[in-house]
Amino acid sequence: MIPIDSLYFFSIISTLSESNHLLLKGFICVLYRISQDADTNGMNPFNLGLCVSNSLFKTESTTITSGKQEADVMSSIVEFLIVNSSSLFGSDVLTCIPDKHIIVHQIPNLSMLSFS
Repeated sequence: MIPIDSLYFFSIISTLSESNHLLLKGFICVLYRISQDADTNGMNPFNLGLCVSNSLFKTESTTITSGKQEADVMSSIVEFLIVNSSSLFGSDVLTCIPDKHIIVHQIPNLSMLSFS
């Protein structure tokens, strides 16, 4: 993993609007929970960083030729956020999803939702 300064990231995260902070915290919580089953699913923080970093950091100027070094930095940032989630977002980030075994069809009235 590329060395990353925790205080630097904490200072960036603290400047986010409340809604963006909650969105990032929730997303990192989901990634953290996925990484907890890495023995089963193979998705440790490093692999999750590789999978989602391009989508998170893609800009209009990002191209496929941006290079491996840029991709390594982006995936290391996501890996860092997952590994250090409790120190960056508070310990409740580790439990913000109450039951990882919820199955959608077990949620009452979900099929009756209307998105019109």
